[in-house]
Amino acid sequence: MCLGVLTLLVAGAAVASAGTPVPPSLLVYTGAGQTGTSVTYYSSQSSLGELDNRVGSICLMGCWILYENEQYNAQSGAVLLTLGIRGCMDIDGDLQGKVSSLRYVGDPTDASLSGLTLYSRMYFSGEETFLQADSANTVSASGYQSVMVSGPDSWTIYSGEDYTGDSVCLESYGTYVWVGDEQIEYGVFWTPWELGVVGGNIRSVQKGCAEGATRLQSQPVTVRRGDAGLVKN
Repeated sequence: MCLGVLTLLVAGAAVASAGTPVPPSLLVYTGAGQTGTSVTYYSSQSSLGELDNRVGSICLMGCWILYENEQYNAQSGAVLLTLGIRGCMDIDGDLQGKVSSLRYVGDPTDASLSGLTLYSRMYFSGEETFLQADSANTVSASGYQSVMVSGPDSWTIYSGEDYTGDSVCLESYGTYVWVGDEQIEYGVFWTPWELGVVGGNIRSVQKGCAEGATRLQSQPVTVRRGDAGLVKN
């Protein structure tokens, strides 16, 4: 069974200006409190080599998922979803000293841009497909069991190819990070049961909410805004 562990760290002491690109990065430390050996990652890593099971704390730009096992939990394990703009946090709980792979969510050059990421397994594990434009055929032999929406746009998923069949519009709601006076929002859909009538049977997608599609907001997650001490649901 895959255990989903969700922690969101939002913002930090220094906040990017609105309209400024947000290049993703993840600075990993072996010790708590940003101490010890450090390595900076700019893209997903299916294994961590010498840092395997040694991650003690992180500082991040954008949205990153940490996994207990290699290959993004090829074997079921704990998952930690982190979100921040120059935010830092210690890794504790179920993933303390157990991180073996990590994955970035969103546009690879600018976290503020729109995108849709489809995952072949629940809790953002397995293979991923990242889209930034309409796709008339997203058929996968294994289907898609979880989804992340990143950036300002909603996305419509269809149960049929060529934008046919049942349709659901996935909207971001309540999970965000501040960039100046603006927000980067994320839609967090952990399982196929959160994807409405389409479920894991996603065969085509369109950017935006299509006419007639059932609107579905992701459930907001409690977040911490570090620079203001704000807890928001």
